Formats: sequence, C-alpha cells, structure tokens
Amino acid sequence: MGPKDPLIGSLEQDNSAGITTTRLWSVMRRFFTKVADVIEAEAPATPEKLRRASPHWMRHTYATHALARGAELTRARRQLF
Repeated sequence: MGPKDPLIGSLEQDNSAGITTTRLWSVMRRFFTKVADVIEAEAPATPEKLRRASPHWMRHTYATHALARGAELTRARRQLF
C-alpha cells in the first residue's frame, strides 16, 4: 500500500454494500490495525493505542480539530451525527 492507493479501495471488501456506520467502522478498524502493524517497531506505545481506538475516539478527535480551527461547538456537534 502506497501513498497514492485509495484507502477504502485498498482494504478489499464487498463495496456493493455502500458506506453504512458498521461498514465505516470496519474500514477504520482495519486501517488502524494496518497502521499499527507498520509503525510498531518505530513507536512501540502508539500501535497499542491505535488497536484500541473506537468510534468515540475518532469523533472526539474530529471535534477537537474542528474546534481548534474555529468551528462553533454546536456546529461541530451537529456534523458528528
């Protein structure tokens, strides 16, 4: 997998299902696992955090970055649902 490979397309699963909440979580779980495997030797503490990542963690990260860029709290909250 290289920087020009599409993330979802390269994670090979049935794409006819579309992106449901469950499918998105499955794609993100596989992505975090692959990244953890790649960086394990370089940063021993980080891979374990990636393997334990949850949808809540992803939502929190999104909201934190949105607020840091100046988004209003109510708007950041609405975009998460």
